[in-house]
Order: sequence, then C-alpha cells, then structure tokens
Amino acid sequence: HEYEERQCVQTALGTILLGMSQREDSEDWMLFAAVDLLLDSNKAPAVDIEFSKTCLQAANMAWNKAAFRSAAKYADAGISRLDLDDMDEERYDLWLELSNLSAEMHFSRGDFVDSNRLVGSILQRSRTVDDCYRANRVSMNTYTSLEDWGAAVECGICVLNDLGVPTLRNPSKLNILATLMKSKWLLKGRKPRDLEDLLPMDNPRMAEALFFLGSTAFCSWMKGDENRCTFLCLKMFILTIEYGICTDSPYAFAAYGMCMSHIGEYTLAYEYGRLAIKTLERPGTEKAIAKTMVVVHSYLNYLRKPIQESLKPFLYGYTSGMRHGDVVQAGYCLRARACIGVVAGVRLTEHERELLGFREFYKEFKQQATMAMQAPWLPW
Repeated sequence: HEYEERQCVQTALGTILLGMSQREDSEDWMLFAAVDLLLDSNKAPAVDIEFSKTCLQAANMAWNKAAFRSAAKYADAGISRLDLDDMDEERYDLWLELSNLSAEMHFSRGDFVDSNRLVGSILQRSRTVDDCYRANRVSMNTYTSLEDWGAAVECGICVLNDLGVPTLRNPSKLNILATLMKSKWLLKGRKPRDLEDLLPMDNPRMAEALFFLGSTAFCSWMKGDENRCTFLCLKMFILTIEYGICTDSPYAFAAYGMCMSHIGEYTLAYEYGRLAIKTLERPGTEKAIAKTMVVVHSYLNYLRKPIQESLKPFLYGYTSGMRHGDVVQAGYCLRARACIGVVAGVRLTEHERELLGFREFYKEFKQQATMAMQAPWLPW
C-alpha cells in the first residue's frame, strides 16, 4: 500500500513538473526531474508517442550538457514507449531520431555493446539508405576507438559508394598527382583567404561524404596507407570547392594544408590551417572543432608560430568535442597536448599530473587508440 502511494505521489509530482518545464521561464532541471519521476513511478504509459517526444527533449538537453549516461537513458525510455510493429511516418521519424541519439550516447559513454545493438537495429529497420548514415558514423567511431583501422576503412569505402562518391581502393602516386592537379585547377589562382566567402553547401549527401572521407583518410593514415589518406584528403578539399561549406569543411581545409606541407609548400600549408580556424567561425561547423584543432595545431600552426601557442587550443578542442559528443577527437586533442607538452616547456611534474587525468578519461570512455598512443609518456 505504501509503495503504491509513493508511486502515485511521484506520478503527481512528475506531471506537475512536466507542465512547468514547458513554460518559457522553466529551468532544465524541471524536465529532468519530471521524466525521472515518471519513469521511476512506473506510471508512464507503456505506449505513448507524446511521452516519447518528451524523452527525446530530455535526451537532447542532457546531450548538450555532455551527460551521456542520462541522455542514453532518456532516449532508451522514449524508444520503449513506441510500438515498433506499427509505425506511421511520424512514429518512424521519432524512433529513428531516438535510436540514433541513443546509439551515439551509448558510444560516447564507452558502452560499445549497446551502441552496436542499436546500430544493428537501425540498419535493419531503416527505410532508406539515407537513414543509415548516422548509424554508420557510430560504427566508424567504434572501429576507430578500438584501433580496428581495416574495418573502419572498409566501412568508410562502403558508405562513400552508397553516397555516390566512389574511391579508388589502391590509389597510386599518379592518381594522387592527377587529383592534386585538379584541386589546383579548381582554385584558378585563388589564395586561401579568397575561400572564406564560399557559399554554404546545400547537398546533404555531399556533406555526409565529407565526414566519411575525412574519417576514412584518418584511419587509412593510422593503418599506414599514406597514398589513400592523401588521395581522400584531396577529394575532401575538391568537394568543398565544388559544393561549398558544410560542417566538415574546416577539417577539409586543414587536411589540404597537410598535403601542401608534404610537398614543401609550407607557407601555403600554414595559410590553409588559418583558413580552417577561420571557417570554424561559420554557423554549423561546431562539431568539427575538435578534429580541426588536432590537425592544425599538431602539424600546421608551428610552421610559423611558437609551438607553445598550440597547448590551449587542444584543451578548447577537447571541451568542444565532449560538448558535441565527439569523444574520439576529444581524446586525440588530449593525446596531442600530451605529446607537444613534453617539448613545449611545460614543467614535467605538472605535465605528469595532467597526463594522469587524461588516462582516466581514456579508461572511462574506452578510447584504446589514444590510450595506446599516450602510453610512452605515462607512468603506467
């Protein structure tokens, strides 16, 4: 009897707080508390699209606070309130958003078992190829975290084929030279600063392609396939010139700067690094901050500036990556700061304490790749 009374009180309080959370002057805690109370009371309807929408709202709000565990819990609760055997278009769209968000949040908190389960469900139930891309991003990130570079590259190549951006499996130096010449021809004499005013990209598939080109290039490099990495970096840049600016364009500019440095054009390489940072000021590029900081401040900025100037940007990249759910590149920002700090004049005793904190991050979020790279600098 007392248990039932407590459940009724929780339900009443949850309902009141839920109503208050929808007001313009509401605070975030009201929505979190309302959903928690309704879930704990077991009085939330077993099937209820409106409650699923509320769970999605709470999950997104938790994600914005980098509260990945809570975001995953709310998204899972929203999925459980949907009848997956009878989904009209509205319910399907809601299920897809909740499932993608849940997979991303479980991955971000290092729960690869549940993220892989959700990815499998999305790939099985999705109605179009376009509906699979967010799930494929989670797969790419999982392979990257586990250092399975070969699987990551194969995943990227398959998705790029689906996107209509096929790539050569074994690009030769002649293929790279031809692609480099195409990039130079498309520029038509324009300097990096002349690209600041490129129009926004209005082709969603090409925007997706830039992400998978960049991720596949990175994994190819980690796998030791420098030809493929360079070839894909050049293709990223070409797509940006042809289609305009999207989320991953800053990363494309930074990658092109890397290519320029490899052929000895160091001034141009530095300028493309500055262009990458400048492009991050454009709306919609926030999710590329972490990965762009890794490239620019690991390889390009010190071509002209003191290496000490790169230490703070790595921390900025880390916090931005965590805020936007990019745990992989947030980890690489920490790894880069760890490496450069050794030669940038940081007191070694202070640096060691910081690295021990980084180690806890890698363990908590199961970032094996970055943990292995930082191992030589840590007292394990």
